[in-house]
Amino acid sequence: MIEIATKEGRKAWVAIDKKTVVTREGKKVAAATLKAGESVVVDALGDDASDLVAQQIRVVPPIAAA
Repeated sequence: MIEIATKEGRKAWVAIDKKTVVTREGKKVAAATLKAGESVVVDALGDDASDLVAQQIRVVPPIAAA
């Protein structure tokens, strides 16, 4: 499980399984390389916000503060 902070400041928990694909700069990397504070885009599936499973996680450049 990873904790995600949304742009709106909410927090969500997303499960990672063996089918989750994590990419950095377009290259596949291990989920273990994710670091707290990195900006990511997560594509996840679930029946509601309490049972999300990440299908893909893309590490992206930091989002500028508004």
